[in-house]
Amino acid sequence: FDALCSKGSTVCAVAFVSENSSEEEVKRGMETMQSLVDSYAKKSHSPFRFVIMDGRKSKNVSKFRDVFGVSDDMSVALVAMVPKRSRFQVMVGVFDAEHAKDFLDNLIRGKIKTASLKSWPSLDALAGTHDEL
Repeated sequence: FDALCSKGSTVCAVAFVSENSSEEEVKRGMETMQSLVDSYAKKSHSPFRFVIMDGRKSKNVSKFRDVFGVSDDMSVALVAMVPKRSRFQVMVGVFDAEHAKDFLDNLIRGKIKTASLKSWPSLDALAGTHDEL
């Protein structure tokens, strides 16, 4: 995770999967994230890195989610982090490809305000809990 979402990356789009998510919710979340990857891969200088943090693999993911104010009752939540500036924003609304792409496009254009991240979350306990897309 640290290598993907380090202070040098422009925007890290992280999908948090709740430990209580059903297989169907996880499948839809993975399809949405893959759609985003495919969409932005067409651009030669995409500012995004995409990561999925799976709370079903480790309870530590919920501690990481808490830093961003993401509740466990959201089956899949998208958080856009700007590590270089220690800022973030949580996508509100339906988690599907269309809404997620609009969210990320508006974030890059400065149409969505971000919040300050007071301290970068500890990543030590997250080994094996994420996948790069």
